[in-house]
Parts: sequence; C-alpha cells; structure tokens
Amino acid sequence: MYEKILEYLVAMGVAGLTLGAFVEAMGFPFPGGSLLILGGFLANRGHWPLYQVGAGVFLGFTAGSLTAFFIGRHFGLRFIGRWGRYLKITPLRLEKTRSWLDHSAAGFIILGRFVPWVSNVTPYAAGLSRLSPGQFLFFNTIYTVLWAGVYISLGHVLGRQAQPILDLVKKRLPLAAAIFLLSWVVFFLVRRRLKRGSGIGGEPGRTE
Repeated sequence: MYEKILEYLVAMGVAGLTLGAFVEAMGFPFPGGSLLILGGFLANRGHWPLYQVGAGVFLGFTAGSLTAFFIGRHFGLRFIGRWGRYLKITPLRLEKTRSWLDHSAAGFIILGRFVPWVSNVTPYAAGLSRLSPGQFLFFNTIYTVLWAGVYISLGHVLGRQAQPILDLVKKRLPLAAAIFLLSWVVFFLVRRRLKRGSGIGGEPGRTE
C-alpha cells in the first residue's frame, strides 16, 4: 500500500512531497524518510530542483506539526480518545510524553522525535504542555532541518545507493536516539532527587 501512495505522491511532484511531509508530521504511520530520500534522489537526477524539494518538505512538515500542536492544545484528550487509535497514540502515552516535555522541551522535541514511538505523540503532547506556539515552532524547526537534511542528502548524494543506507539508518538511528533519550530521562530523575535531598528551607532544588 505504501508503495502505491509513494507512486501517487511522486506523480504529484514537489506538492506530493509537501503533502507526504504533512502526513508524517501529523503522526500517521507513513514512510516519510523513504519519501524524502526518493525526493533527494529525483532531485539528483534532475527531475526537481533541490531547493524546491527542501522547501516543500520544510513547509509540509512545519504545517503538519503546527496542526497537531493546536489540535492537542484545543482538543487534547478528547481528540486522542476518538482518533488516537489511527495515530497509534494512547492517552497514557500522551500524558507521559507531556510530562517529559514539561521538563525539557528542547531536548525532547529535537532528539526525541527521532524515536518512532515518540515522534507521532510529540506535537500533540506539546500542545497540551505549557510550551508556547513560538517555542514549539523554534524547536520543531531545528528538528525538521536535521531530519529533512539527513534524508534528502542521502538521496541526493548517494543516488542509487540510497536504499542500503536507508535500511541502516532505520535500524541504527532510532536505537541510538532511544538510548540517548533514556539516558537523559535517567539523568534528569537522578538530578532532581539529589536536588530534593539537598534542598534548604523545605524548598526542593534550591541552593545557596
């Protein structure tokens, strides 16, 4: 099925890449990385200008991320309760991600979105958190540039060798990001416990 979807999107040109990036950012199960590599490859072959590929993907992913953010802000758990099964998002996962975001939005959005089971939840959880739209857009932009840059570059520079590299990235990058994210969570919990233990005047984490 995904192959057919990719064929239709490619037939649509750069607009198809933009739409595909929008769907990916909304959290639907979709091979966004494969689409970006294909876009880079076709740009390398002269089908599309590279700058149009980059701009289309950036606009699509940013629009999709902001849409998911505002859905989370205005509809939150009601939306997830009704439509979450299509996005593979549960209320429990949403609340857990939201609490992590409250502690370190920058690290979680920029690095956490490289983890598959975190990526689709993040924009909705950000909408439910104390994060402002401007802050979310800033952190999400950094992630978008990194994510799109890696995959488009693979397709453009490596050309016909893109698929083996994609397989390697799919296997290794999520694992590396998951390990880093887990290490960060453990570090934060340990640091918070140490601060509470050394608090002065009954105020956790306050030092002289």
